[in-house]
Amino acid sequence: MKKLSETYKELGIAFSFPIEIKDANGRVTYYEDSDDHWERFERDAEGRPTYSENIDEFWQKWVRNADGDVDYYEDSTGVKKGTPKAAIILDEEESIRFAEMLEEEPSQPTPEMQRAIQAYRDFIPSGNISPKNPIGIPSSITNNQ
Repeated sequence: MKKLSETYKELGIAFSFPIEIKDANGRVTYYEDSDDHWERFERDAEGRPTYSENIDEFWQKWVRNADGDVDYYEDSTGVKKGTPKAAIILDEEESIRFAEMLEEEPSQPTPEMQRAIQAYRDFIPSGNISPKNPIGIPSSITNNQ
């Protein structure tokens, strides 16, 4: 990420260190000092962190439930805790039913099915999308084509 001080210099905007930007609730969203240190923060409506990054290219991401508890945490060092919202794990029976549904006449997907389809598209390379294969499962998996 480009430092804000660099952008200010390019635009000819006068500034002094430290550069500190706060949200409407007075919480710091960006901080930069004269020693080249900078940090950027994103927060939810309650002020809890959802993302942060700094000059060392270290970043953190938090996904919270409605109660504010952390459901998923991930950072740039590879640490991952919890389950991301998009993760859907099907057992063998559910997988078979899902494949059978692809053979049925197309119908309007339920909201749950739309989320499952989107999660599938996000995480698995797609094959050819067609009315019989609306989410693009590769033929090597379905053996239908």
